[in-house]
This record gives sequence, C-alpha cells and structure tokens, in this order.
Amino acid sequence: MGPLAWLNLADRCNTPLAERGMAGCFRANVAEARLLSSFHFHYARLIEDAERDGDDRVAAGGQAILDKHVRATASVNNLEGVGVAEAPRGTLIHHYKVDENGLITWRNW
Repeated sequence: MGPLAWLNLADRCNTPLAERGMAGCFRANVAEARLLSSFHFHYARLIEDAERDGDDRVAAGGQAILDKHVRATASVNNLEGVGVAEAPRGTLIHHYKVDENGLITWRNW
C-alpha cells in the first residue's frame, strides 16, 4: 500500500508534525472522501516521511539520533568512477574524475 492509500484510510497520524500536515493541508478544504491526484500523492509522501522521522526519533531516544556516533559522514573513497544505465534510447555511460574534496575535475557524458 502506498502513502496516498495509507493516508486516505487513516484517521490520524502518530507524530505531531505528520498530524499537522495531514489535518492542515492534506484534508483542508477537500469535499471528496478520497484524494487521488498526483499532487496529493507527493504530499502524502512528505507526510509519511514526517511520520517515519518522528518514529525514528522516538525509537532512538529523542535527540540521541543526532549524536555524532550515530550519523555516518561520507567522504571521497575513489577519485574516478564510471556509471552505466540502460535507457530507452540506449546505454548511457557516465565517467567522472574528482579531487580529494569530491569536486568534479573531469567528466564525460
């Protein structure tokens, strides 16, 4: 079940931010019982993310999830990379080179 179906069936959300989003904007000024537009689908995804974020913070003990020992920071682990993706018009190949700061110094696409 996707986020739009979930919100169409739900009466309320468990976190305050998600509840404000659902009550204030998602259901505001809507005469029909079910929302089906693409705008509402994207908005439902935001509300679902707010719900999940609140649940994660509660599960992790509130602000403890922001501790430096919980979050991972990314850094450059390769100075050159090639990506290949299949597309309707054919195979797309991207080739990049970066410096130690992760800034692109050369590209071929």
